[in-house]
Order: sequence, then C-alpha cells, then structure tokens
Amino acid sequence: MESRLPDAMKERIGKIFSARLALFVVDKRCLHPAVIKESFKAPYGSWEMDKNHEEIQTAIATRRYFKFTSLCVVGVIDEKYVYKVFPDFNPPSPSEPTPDDDSTILRNYALQRFQHETLMTTLAGDCAVPALGRILDSAGDVCGFLMPLEKSITTQPVAFEVPTVSPEFSLSARKAIIDQLVSLVDELHKKDVVHGDINPSNLLLCSDGKLRLCDFQASSPVGVLNPQAFTMEYLSPSRAHFQHSGDSPPQSFADDLYATGISIWAIYTGCAPFADVPAEPEEMLEDVIAAGVRPDLSKIDDEDIRSLVISYLDRGCGEDSLVGGYIRQPQDTCIMTDVEFQNCRVLPRHTGSHVVHAASCNAHTASDSGCANLYKAAGLAKLAGSQPSCSQCQ
Repeated sequence: MESRLPDAMKERIGKIFSARLALFVVDKRCLHPAVIKESFKAPYGSWEMDKNHEEIQTAIATRRYFKFTSLCVVGVIDEKYVYKVFPDFNPPSPSEPTPDDDSTILRNYALQRFQHETLMTTLAGDCAVPALGRILDSAGDVCGFLMPLEKSITTQPVAFEVPTVSPEFSLSARKAIIDQLVSLVDELHKKDVVHGDINPSNLLLCSDGKLRLCDFQASSPVGVLNPQAFTMEYLSPSRAHFQHSGDSPPQSFADDLYATGISIWAIYTGCAPFADVPAEPEEMLEDVIAAGVRPDLSKIDDEDIRSLVISYLDRGCGEDSLVGGYIRQPQDTCIMTDVEFQNCRVLPRHTGSHVVHAASCNAHTASDSGCANLYKAAGLAKLAGSQPSCSQCQ
C-alpha cells in the first residue's frame, strides 16, 4: 500500500514534524493544520474547553487519575472529560529560568506533544477522538489537553500488566468491535495516517456508537516519522528487529496491520498476547516476536476470525512492509517454536519444531542440539522467507 500524499506535501509535513513547529488555526468546529501566526498560545478561553492547571491538580490530589508515568498523567475530570497533562505544571520563577533547565524542557515537551497529537488527530478526522481544549499552567503555557470521556473496551490498567478486553463484552459484542476495527484501520490508512500503537487500550466506543482511536503520540503520516512510542506485545517481527539498531525506517501501514491482527486476537480471546513470555531477560519478548512467534491461534474457535487474524499478521510482515519482513537474530536466547510446513498436502498443515538461534549460539541447525540457552515459545511462528518443506508429504 503506497502513500497518496504528494511528495511536496510529505516533505513539508516532514519538516514540520522534525522541527516540532506544527501550529493551528482554531475555530468552533475543528482544527486546521497550518503554519500560521494563530497558535496554541491563544488566550485562555479561546478553545471550546480550556482548563487551568489548578483544576487538574485538584483532580490528581483526589487520586482521580487512571494512569501516572514520569511523562504524563491521564485521568477524568467533571465525569465528562479525559485530561492528559505533564508532571511539571508550574513554570520556573523569574530568578530561575534557563534555556536548559528541566522545567523549561518539560514545558516545551508538553507543548510539542500537544501540537503533535492534535495535528495527527486532525489528519485522522473521524477515526480519532478529538482534542476539545487545552490545559494551561499559571503562566498561560500549554501543559496538556482535554478529550471527551468515551468508553474504553479494556479493563483499568494495572502497573506492568497489559490491559485485556473487559469481560462485560459478550462474544457478539466483541465480534462487532472487530468488524468496526477492520473498517476503522482501513479508513485511517485512506487518510495516509499511521497510528503507530494500535491495541485494545487505544480503542474507545464513543457515544454515537462508533469505534475510534485515541493516543496519537506515536502517529505520523505514512513514511514520514520513525516510531516514537509503541506497545511491545503489538509490535511486528520486522519492526522488533530494529529496536536494537540505529537505522529504524519510517512507520508503514504494515506496522498498523500487524498490530491490528494481534488486537483482533486479543479482543476475541479476552487474553493479553504473549502473557506466558518471561519478563526477564528484558529482551526476551522482543526476541520472541522478532523470531516470528505469534499468539496461540488455537485459542480462537471461530474459523473466520482465525483466518482474519492470520491475514492481518501476514500482511503486516509481508512484501508490502517497508522493513521487508526481516527477522532479527535473538540476542542471547535461542527461540524454539512450531512452524507450519509449506508444500503440505493436508489441512490443517503438518507442523514441526524450528529453532531461531541467538547470535551467541554456536549451533546452526533447526534443532535444539548444542543450544546453551533455549526458550520454547508457545504458538506457531511465521518465519522470514520460505517456511520449511513438509517431509511427510514429499
């Protein structure tokens, strides 16, 4: 799938993003991307739903937030809006400011992320939950933004755990969400936008019944930006390869397609992908994904849904991927997984074990012979290039 943006437009957007200088005109209905003198620094009240930092601090003080990290706080205010703000609300005093102090850096970061996310939600149009207003600190500087409160399809996040689809959704409801997700991703890509972090926790069921995406901090026009953020469990094998290299290519539609396939699996099964993979060593999950291992498809008892998942995973690491489906060698642990044989004359196809050897391993065969450190991954893997031929059907 190729971009439909003119080269001149892609170059212009690329320059805007690389400099983080995207500005907007604000009217009562929407935000129009433009580099003009009217910007996010308009006076308080210029946007439909501006808030000051004291209101947000009160919400945080009463623990009315549902996500807190070193970079942002996300929570609910007035039971109608979601806020996303950054930890340093107060500007430095006149005697303290320097161009390189932490407060200035954080406030600049807040403004840049707000500009970036708002531009991307604007480009995404009806595929995105829009930003309604700004959050301003005591100096009048932007430190976050507000969105309408919509229904999450996942459970409340728990530290160090991947959210799963809420058990309140019946099987038929989950299938309906999957149908909407397929249409949503297709529509987003028609706008030449890559979301960059598609997963169930970034999907919201809105009051008008439509499924929309939120959290566009990792988003970019296709082919313009390298990945800025991601959820590891939803990363494609080819993208996982570049996590330890310094030459990561720009985001492609294929990245979103693979994440969509994993998301469909997670929505249907109600499980977190790769939950059985050990947390240590730190690179284990990356290595398992980069080796081509997929979530356990046997958990899907609906043949149509299983075929849909496979089609998205195949498209997400196929020839249309900008990263070419390249599989990275694991760092220190050899990964053993089952693979479907090609040239197989029966259905379901015969399977067998295959080992993707670590860079430090002296073994070079498809067996585990000689592997000093071996991890046996659950699920089938899709290997780079050709799958092994079926010896039983030859």
